[in-house]
Amino acid sequence: MFKKIIIIILLLFCLLSLLIFIRPGILINPESLKFILSKSSVLREWSWEEAQFRHEWKHWNDRKFSGHFKSLCLEFNRANFIFDSCLKEVSWDLRIRWSLNDGFVVTTLSPFFLSSDLINITLLPTKETSNTPPEIWKYWKLLWSKVMPNMVIEAKKINVVKDKRQFTFDFKLIKERNTLEFKSWILKLKANPGKIELTMLEEYKLPIEGKFAIPIYLKQLKLLAFMKEKGIPIELTGDLELLSFKINTYLDLPLQKDYLRSILLASKADLEILDTKNKISKFAPRPYNTLPAPLNVMNGTIKSLIHVEEMDNSTSVLIKSSTDLDLASAQQSLKLNITVDAPMAIKTYTPGAISVGVDFEDVKLQLPRLSKKSPPPQFFPDRRFKKSLSRPKIEEGKSNLFFDLEALNDEALQIKTNLLDESLRMNFDLKVRTGEIKEGFVKVLPLKTTVFKRPIRLQNFVINFKAPIDPVLKATIKFPLPEYRITLDLEGPVSDPRYVFTSEPPLPQNDIFAVLLFGRPLSELDTNDKNAATKTNKLLSQGILSLSVLYFLAGSPVEYVGYDPESKNATAQFGLGTKSSLRVGGGREGVNSTAIRRSLGKGWYLDTSVQNSSTPTDTDSRNYGVLLERIIAY
Repeated sequence: MFKKIIIIILLLFCLLSLLIFIRPGILINPESLKFILSKSSVLREWSWEEAQFRHEWKHWNDRKFSGHFKSLCLEFNRANFIFDSCLKEVSWDLRIRWSLNDGFVVTTLSPFFLSSDLINITLLPTKETSNTPPEIWKYWKLLWSKVMPNMVIEAKKINVVKDKRQFTFDFKLIKERNTLEFKSWILKLKANPGKIELTMLEEYKLPIEGKFAIPIYLKQLKLLAFMKEKGIPIELTGDLELLSFKINTYLDLPLQKDYLRSILLASKADLEILDTKNKISKFAPRPYNTLPAPLNVMNGTIKSLIHVEEMDNSTSVLIKSSTDLDLASAQQSLKLNITVDAPMAIKTYTPGAISVGVDFEDVKLQLPRLSKKSPPPQFFPDRRFKKSLSRPKIEEGKSNLFFDLEALNDEALQIKTNLLDESLRMNFDLKVRTGEIKEGFVKVLPLKTTVFKRPIRLQNFVINFKAPIDPVLKATIKFPLPEYRITLDLEGPVSDPRYVFTSEPPLPQNDIFAVLLFGRPLSELDTNDKNAATKTNKLLSQGILSLSVLYFLAGSPVEYVGYDPESKNATAQFGLGTKSSLRVGGGREGVNSTAIRRSLGKGWYLDTSVQNSSTPTDTDSRNYGVLLERIIAY
């Protein structure tokens, strides 16, 4: 029974189609069209000023159809948009032929023409989403099929409104048998059955006023899509003045429900910035148009490769990028590879925990010239970068940013300074989580240099990190003095490492300190030098002086080192020649003193001193003194 009903419906449809083809005037006329539109639930309002339908009998299987509308006004509502327009003119002049071999074939005597002065489209908020993706290849083949006539469609003004925001544009479409041309705004599209090419007719000024010193223009935008039944390869290229980009992707056909994920997984992007120094100084607003030192003297290129990979979670993808930073100047270079892994939810476009890796491939930095006789300068943050008052919330126990820093080859990181005879070469591999080094190491490669006129050989220096344990230091430093070879071994927590001095030939500890300070053991020193070496050893053993202070003393003509446990004041005296010496002192009570002692001969000495006090109760914070002293020996 069901089959019979289907056969009857098919026969009725064939008879109706034959009737329309043989006697089309019975159904195709203004009166019947008005009746059909009145019964339609799609159109909200409709009207026309004039309508004509004409048809001619050429042969039993060949007809000519022509006609036109004037001022055809339409308004219809859908779930997600409202369309409202008065079409100025709609006309057609076609010849339709049918045969068993070719089916229906449309011959365009005059292109189907549609023009409008104004079209209003209002996009409505809706939660309804279609689960069925469009059949792109089906519609594409229909566009170039024999039943599709040539067309000319013009719209002088189209207003698209969404959430009280409005975008206005115009377009013109010309479609012939094997070519299609579409122009809108500053874009031009050309197509044939095998390819789509979209180009930009002129430069486009980006709407980012105030963020750059001069306007930024999008240039040379070009999109190529090669239409194939199994899929569509797509390439997009362009220039943003600051950078050039090239994006490739692939659209699998037919589209599946998760086609957006498929497009992202097939996407690859190449970004390139040339002449970085000049471009930043040209486009960045003041005071950000100059990079901080040492980048301010470097120039070069930045290249990035971006692609997308699958994740176990079907609702997210992993965006991966690899950026090569290649900057250089006459004496410095900065060659880094920066990798970023950023998971992203497809529907909400929200990122997950971001991992950043930095590989130091070839970094040579020249530090500013520093004085060997004074402490290093203080460093302050760049005032152009201000601390933000608001920070993004991070769930407890979670981090949204991970860092992996790596420099593993011998030339990875080199720091040049006038304080060292050789470049300081470093290796490291650090994993940073929630702003803290969780695991890794920092290693200083072997170094030969001279500090305070004393040679040192840094044989090995490694700091290992393993949170929550304190970082552990292990180092071996050699002092190749003319007659002795002294070795310092350091091991233990960075905050309080253990140290051991050994020597070749073997010496007692007091003799080792004497050799470091004066180049000779205690037995070969005079009384003053012996006292200085002995007291220095005592202060080091009590943890009052650090090893770095010891080496500073070793590079100077030290005469005396003292410490008062009650006042917490330390004092050191240095020779300034055969008759003069300098004494400096300081402590926790806020009193610093400097004195110069000069021998006048025959036991007479002249002392001049200055004391500075930072105590708020002192009315005069600086005191000067001169003392004439005579020492008589008995």
